[in-house]
Amino acid sequence: MQLSEQYDSSDVPDIRSLALVKTRARIRAVVCAYVQKCPELLISFVQQLRDLRATLAASDAFATHCFLRSSLLFVYDGANLQTRVCMIDLVRTSRTELGPDGERIRLQHCVPWVDGNNEDGYLTGVDNLTAIFAELTPQPNESIERYKRRMRIPLD
Repeated sequence: MQLSEQYDSSDVPDIRSLALVKTRARIRAVVCAYVQKCPELLISFVQQLRDLRATLAASDAFATHCFLRSSLLFVYDGANLQTRVCMIDLVRTSRTELGPDGERIRLQHCVPWVDGNNEDGYLTGVDNLTAIFAELTPQPNESIERYKRRMRIPLD
């Protein structure tokens, strides 16, 4: 039996309505369906999200650019369990303005947006996605049977 046959997809929206997915529970359902509840894929995506966050937080280029309306693309090869997280939709990325000191204004990317601050919440989004993916991975000392029950994967 394929993993894709083992989950209930009734809570997963049609691909055309993914933009309407807004609650944490629905996002979890979409992620579960996408990775077919495969713990190896989830673990790999969590690590890549953590690596991406660390890289972005340390980047001067990231700090001086606004990433409104950009996206993350999650790709995997189910045959060999390779994954990749890519930043996409960067056409509207813009440099920050010059500050009074002549240097580019530096964004934190985890501060709420208010009119005029150019904050985009990018790192907040990465943190939220990391937490959702991590919730779906096997927990330390969790047996495979307990994990399968928690994820509603039929036991062999």
